[in-house]
Amino acid sequence: MSEIVIADTKVHLPVLSSIPEEEMKKHVSYSELAVWAGCNFRHKLKYVDKISLDKPSEHTLFGHAGHDILQKYLKTREIKDLDKAVEVLTLKFAENNIVVKQSEFQDTLKPIMEEIPSFLEEHFKDWTFVSSEEQLFETISGTTNERSFKGFVDGIIRVPKSSRLKTGKPDEYEYHIIDWKFCGWGWDFKKKTDPIKIMQLSLYKHFVAQKMNIDPKEIRCGFVLLKKKKKKGGSRCELVPISVGPKTTEFALTTLKTMLSYGKKGLYPKNKNNCLYCEYKNTTHCP
Repeated sequence: MSEIVIADTKVHLPVLSSIPEEEMKKHVSYSELAVWAGCNFRHKLKYVDKISLDKPSEHTLFGHAGHDILQKYLKTREIKDLDKAVEVLTLKFAENNIVVKQSEFQDTLKPIMEEIPSFLEEHFKDWTFVSSEEQLFETISGTTNERSFKGFVDGIIRVPKSSRLKTGKPDEYEYHIIDWKFCGWGWDFKKKTDPIKIMQLSLYKHFVAQKMNIDPKEIRCGFVLLKKKKKKGGSRCELVPISVGPKTTEFALTTLKTMLSYGKKGLYPKNKNNCLYCEYKNTTHCP
């Protein structure tokens, strides 16, 4: 048994067989890191043992449909094929035996998308397209065997500095990383400040800067909440700016490297505080 201290509490870790370098995964993603941060043992089951119990849900299918439309909009500035998207979404629900209230899903896709053009122009005046679904596969410095970070950035746009700062030359720009998040009524303060969620944009910013050779100081980040429900007179779109400085980035990279280190040593402690909604709960994999 090995022992570490987490939040002033000693935790005994079961040490499984260590993994030879050549057998370890060559890349990791934010999604994998988020699972690991929630429960190391769940991470082992899902990413090391490759035991998948995931099933499509109404929320994931709705999110995929919305992301497809938004990806095309950033490129073309046109909201296209909304009716077709709703038809495809309805078929996906039926194929997966998912019963939903149409008023909460299909009927909300169109009003959300109709707000996107004015929302983006309001918050990112005179924006121009850089990339959508930008693929990252960047080396994580300081790791053995040249591990890479893999990810897909929902959107990267460029905005004249003069639009936000009211100063700067016409040819001076800053870059904005956008991550679309579909939700119900929105996020509370706890979600908006969740360090695990913030790590996503911290890592995206770091590796976008690395890939595109952009000064990190010229990159800003934010989640865009897309709400299926809204208050009377309210908006379905909300920008949640995330401040990502050197300390935030270092925390994210350190956490990423800690995950890799734990995996190399075969350390997979269970976090019993996160069992309630775990797909492995009360299965043969985690009785």
